[in-house]
Amino acid sequence: MLINLNYKKDELKKNKLNLTLILIILLLIFLLIFALSQIYQKRVKTELNLKSNLDNKLLSLENIKLKQNGPDKKTVDNKNYSLDLILEELALAITNRIELNSILLTKGTIQISGRAKQSDEVIKYLEKLGLSPYLEDVQLLEMKGQDKLQFVILVIPLKIGDYHAE
Repeated sequence: MLINLNYKKDELKKNKLNLTLILIILLLIFLLIFALSQIYQKRVKTELNLKSNLDNKLLSLENIKLKQNGPDKKTVDNKNYSLDLILEELALAITNRIELNSILLTKGTIQISGRAKQSDEVIKYLEKLGLSPYLEDVQLLEMKGQDKLQFVILVIPLKIGDYHAE
């Protein structure tokens, strides 16, 4: 009977050892899964921050492009625009070969007079003004002279708010 008890004690020890090993392995698996989920969460958070930063940079680039080129004419609604915005459009279209003498505001139109060395410079200025989404129409009223061309341009803005020239 003594041998039998020792055998059962050895069997019991083996079972306890096996159970302990199984618990340790399960604990290690649980810790590994937990660590991996933490790593995954950090990576997701990093990716979301990176995406947010890229979105902000893209928005900044679009704003810079918009400031350089102006908005597409199709995106401008029919509301009143400030005179400052329209005058800024006139200024942005100027090249260093155009010299403006006057800007006259009357009854919803803007008349620009100036000088240029060559007619193609005036044409380029007209074309740039024509691309502005805030200007309804741009017309060359007069161009004369040979050495220094003098020109007069009529600009009709979409609508000017807070200013009504009479």
